Amino acid sequence: MAIDGLDDAIKINDCCFLFDSLDFYLKGEDRRINRKIDRIIGLINASLNDKYWEDNISRLDARLGRKVFQKELAAAVSLEAQVKMLSKQISALERIIERKENQGRPTDAEEARLAAIHNALPAFQEVLEDLAQTDKVLAEVALGDARDMTVNNPKFEKAYNRYLDRAEQQMNKAMAALEDGKSARAIKYFKNAWYYAQKAIRYASRN
Repeated sequence: MAIDGLDDAIKINDCCFLFDSLDFYLKGEDRRINRKIDRIIGLINASLNDKYWEDNISRLDARLGRKVFQKELAAAVSLEAQVKMLSKQISALERIIERKENQGRPTDAEEARLAAIHNALPAFQEVLEDLAQTDKVLAEVALGDARDMTVNNPKFEKAYNRYLDRAEQQMNKAMAALEDGKSARAIKYFKNAWYYAQKAIRYASRN
């Protein structure tokens, strides 16, 4: 399960979070942006390793599934850094272009860089949102599984409830971060919610 470009999707709970926003996979002439794209592709593909997934749809392997969140969090952090950096460069490039035009000097390089940034920024932002929504579903599925558990041994009821409560708390923090547009932070909390849900499931399953 890997993506080579924009025609692929992660299918989760019958929802396809299409990475068709990643039209920038059809890379342009800007080598700096292309290198960042390659890194992001690598991280997302790494998160789709079959051994991390229980069913390739919505459930992660209980032992290795955390690596999906780790890879996608790294991708999200990289994307957010790029959005911040590239956004700052726009005004600087516009000033340089204006000055050069006034001086009668060529602006081809600056205009190409500016066009590449304008193409990349919305794609980066949309991928950030797609990653966060994907991890939201993964956390929600794990939390739902944990809620549905019947505790086999009453002596583990307290531990089960403790970890279930922690999962709920992390989920609430993730949703708040998502509403604030902080995708990477939301993914971090979704990862925590998934982890605590798995702990609750393990305690409920003990005899």
